[in-house]
Amino acid sequence: MPILAKCHQQKGLRKQLKKIGAFYLTLMVLYIYITPTQPRKPIMTHWHDRQPIFRQLADQITQQILQGIWQEGEALPSVRSVSADMKINHLTVMKGYQLLVDEGLVEKKRGQGMFVAQGAKKQLLADEKARFLEQQIPQIADTLQRLDMSLDEFIQQIKTHIEGDQ
Repeated sequence: MPILAKCHQQKGLRKQLKKIGAFYLTLMVLYIYITPTQPRKPIMTHWHDRQPIFRQLADQITQQILQGIWQEGEALPSVRSVSADMKINHLTVMKGYQLLVDEGLVEKKRGQGMFVAQGAKKQLLADEKARFLEQQIPQIADTLQRLDMSLDEFIQQIKTHIEGDQ
């Protein structure tokens, strides 16, 4: 208030206000450029028609949790920022996030946002392992029988493949 009172007393009121405004603008620009920001982690760049977008969004975040892009306890981007960045409806983003909450992978903290739940990666790995054992092992066993391939020969091939990747 003292600055405005001083400006009223002087003849160049507009000039003084412009100086104050320019100074304020300069400070804001400096603040924006000096304040460290963390780079945004991309969630998804393209969509396909085979699944609803909210499911694709949830699946992409799930994969990123498995890959370690999102750590347990880390905040996910806000619904508004994802909606704006991906150019999708905010209700679609909210539905995708809610799906992750329902699966126990994400926690909703009122007033703070969405966070990757503790134990989310462990839960995802256990689910993926169970899915592998249920779906892939029976197919592999059928293939081994059809090819008349012994289990020892198959295990040797697996070991060779794994050692070759390392």
